[in-house]
Amino acid sequence: MITISKSQVSVMNIQYDYYPLEKFLDDAARAGVEHVELWGAAPHFHLEDMTYTDVCRVRKQIEERGLSLEITDGRYRVDPTSSVLQSVERLYDVLI
Repeated sequence: MITISKSQVSVMNIQYDYYPLEKFLDDAARAGVEHVELWGAAPHFHLEDMTYTDVCRVRKQIEERGLSLEITDGRYRVDPTSSVLQSVERLYDVLI
């Protein structure tokens, strides 16, 4: 039988739509997983509505719990030629 360790698993915040992001991060850390994924939508991580400071705050919250961000959901519903998308890409670079 193949065994999967917690270090091989990541969890995503999509199931925490009605809870604060902090609860998701706390629960992930308490469960002993090392990696998280962020759903790129409200209420937790809608990059179009976030500032650089907001993104840095989320990164700090992740790191304070000993977690690492593996991926964000890339379904940003913006025009690919817009300056908003360029801003989103710069904010994403801050996280990873």
